[in-house]
Amino acid sequence: MTLEHISHSRIGMYLGCPRRYEFKYVQHEQEEPSSNLIQGSCYHGAVEYNFVEKIKLGVDAPLDEVLDVYSDKLDAELLDAKNISPLWLPEPYLKDEGIGIVSSYRLKVAPGVIPLEVEKTINTVIDGVDMVTRIDLIDENMKVYEHKTAARKYTQSKVDNMIQLSAEAFALASPIECEVHVAMKYKNPKIDRFITRRTVEDIMWWRGLAVSVLNGIRAGVFPPNPDTWLCSPKYCGYFGRCKKGTTAYFSLGEIEE
Repeated sequence: MTLEHISHSRIGMYLGCPRRYEFKYVQHEQEEPSSNLIQGSCYHGAVEYNFVEKIKLGVDAPLDEVLDVYSDKLDAELLDAKNISPLWLPEPYLKDEGIGIVSSYRLKVAPGVIPLEVEKTINTVIDGVDMVTRIDLIDENMKVYEHKTAARKYTQSKVDNMIQLSAEAFALASPIECEVHVAMKYKNPKIDRFITRRTVEDIMWWRGLAVSVLNGIRAGVFPPNPDTWLCSPKYCGYFGRCKKGTTAYFSLGEIEE
């Protein structure tokens, strides 16, 4: 199989579930929408808007503007989701929950961040394949920031093992200090903050991992991975087609009629 390009998010998807990667990027099948992914995308959009404005004007955007960005993006994405899957119903509190975490971030965290670049795209090559990496934010001290949303608390160990950050260090061709901001979707929203670093050794380790993934993709190796929290209708848009107990659980094309 020929690969034209790859990204750290695609590599992460393959590691999470090779079968999901196959459905999405080999078979090019449209994925059923996920309320968690939609909410996370809109949250990112609102945070990005604030920091783009801060670079231009030197101050954070007004809270009501940032919330309007979130709400408008959410309305648009929910409409698209219904067009993809007319029977799909989003969680009823999706907008209120998102407004809570966006407000918490804008008021309590954003004022202390001085952005230099937002949503920076870096093009590199790994094992002969073009790779695209996007970094949420880089501050004036060249610290890398990542923005996440979660319902379950992150741990320092989880952050220290995030391969995405190693991919970003590879793309930047340098050791990095990273700050991960996790918007916790509690009744009273809060933003957890973690500091971690990536060294030259981390970069080389990630490169070896990425090459292994590329070799698996080239060889057409796409086993399912049911032993993960991602394997559920809440987090995987292909769950209805690929689940234990169905013939679709086997590799596409493996079973002859």
